[in-house]
Amino acid sequence: MPNGEQTNLQNEHRQIEPRPVTSLLLDWRNPRLALDTDPGQDVVLKKMYQAEALDELAVSFVRNGYFWEEPLVVVPAEQHGKFVVVEGNRRLATLRLLLDPEARTLVSATGFPEVKAPEAEKLKVVPTVLYGSPEQVVPYLGFRHITGVKKWDPYSKARYVAQLIEAGRPISQIEDSIGDSERTVKKLYQAYVLLSQIKEELDIDDKEIRANFSLLEVALGQQPIKTFLGVSKPLPTGKIDRVVPENKLENLSDIISWVFGNRDRGEQANNLRLAANPQIPLTSGVRSSQPGASQAHP
Repeated sequence: MPNGEQTNLQNEHRQIEPRPVTSLLLDWRNPRLALDTDPGQDVVLKKMYQAEALDELAVSFVRNGYFWEEPLVVVPAEQHGKFVVVEGNRRLATLRLLLDPEARTLVSATGFPEVKAPEAEKLKVVPTVLYGSPEQVVPYLGFRHITGVKKWDPYSKARYVAQLIEAGRPISQIEDSIGDSERTVKKLYQAYVLLSQIKEELDIDDKEIRANFSLLEVALGQQPIKTFLGVSKPLPTGKIDRVVPENKLENLSDIISWVFGNRDRGEQANNLRLAANPQIPLTSGVRSSQPGASQAHP
């Protein structure tokens, strides 16, 4: 059998094996870290904590445990009984911080989520897939990080949240299932419903807004904008049909033109200004009824 065919056959039957977190090492060669030499595990952990958003991942582990459908990919380390994680270093770093108070002190992880003893026991052993060498993992890593798995963009995430809410799923359960805070879930849903209003009630092409969906969230997070649009201050706690009342749709059209531009009216987008400074008052460029102006109050 040719070597290529033999390798493919072995890959098809590669087994998931449980291994203790204490037997796993962070990979200093991780491209995200840009290290030229091995600085030691403590330094790698500190760099991972500084460079990656591990807190949200930690919240998911605390609430949901470790998903065995997502095994870490490992290769044998030079040290006997140890394995280097070549895929899943964010997860390993998060697990180490959750399970080891000294590790949290090392990286100065103040306010890091904490896990209770029963849940911690369940996190001490995780699923792994073993490859013989880093070279054998190259095709898989290329697929996963370059041509394959892609993280959801904000719009896709909001759409998923909306689908769950409209199917009757309580927001508290959605919070647990996607590993985001309840406030984040509510903000995503509110922005998604608003986008639906923009598309259906203002007959505006939503392509540009979907591509810059996070800017819609930013705008909705400013109280002058919410006042201008007549949006209630509390975030939604369940299914809603609209965010902006009908008598404020013209104001909504102005805000969308200001943030995303309007070719028909010859208005340029101000999304770069909003992205650079989310706290700007958003008054420039909006016609006589401006956010914060007296006539804009409901």
